[in-house]
Amino acid sequence: ALRSLLALPLSHLTDDRFQAWLRSEVARRPTQADLAYRLLSGFVNWCGERPEYRDQLPGGLNFARIARRELPKRTAKADCLQREQLQPWFEQVRQLANPVHRVYLQCLLLTGARREEMAALRWKDVDFRWNSLRITDKIEANGRSIPLTPYVAHLLRELKRCNVRPLKLPPGEKWEPSPWVFASSRAKSGRMQEPRIAHQRARTAAGLPPLTLHGLRR
Repeated sequence: ALRSLLALPLSHLTDDRFQAWLRSEVARRPTQADLAYRLLSGFVNWCGERPEYRDQLPGGLNFARIARRELPKRTAKADCLQREQLQPWFEQVRQLANPVHRVYLQCLLLTGARREEMAALRWKDVDFRWNSLRITDKIEANGRSIPLTPYVAHLLRELKRCNVRPLKLPPGEKWEPSPWVFASSRAKSGRMQEPRIAHQRARTAAGLPPLTLHGLRR
């Protein structure tokens, strides 16, 4: 969304230019426009604190006032998976081809964890002996411990069996088990990054209304 502004000198980043850009972006992609505005605002504030850039900015910028007028008002989301929708949701999630996606989505619902809390789970955080999970928490610095119920333990054990050394490896290739519970060989981080596609595929197949991953937490 910010690409059209990259070629502009700082001196051209006036209120009128900002308003025209924001209005155009809101018409096409309002959510991304909101994020782009915040990034741009942070960048401009940073420039204002640097003597080598401060004098290049136009004077009297008022991006915040323009943004309040142009950006759509935020509304709280209230989507959730209702009790009557559980059976078709589970049926379709269990049919997903990728076992990591199957287990992740079920664990997300059954534990009530946030999306990234569950995605960042490591095997060292899973205690099968004492039936507990240690998950990261955006509030508690040391994370928090939650019970590992029998069915969630069963799901995770099935996934752990997928994390054993393969019987055959190409010559010269080294192998190490992933420390991540929801590992991904395609992701640079080594763990799953984008579960929404699989979730929406299962949701659509189940004939359910739009539902976010956070809606599972609700």
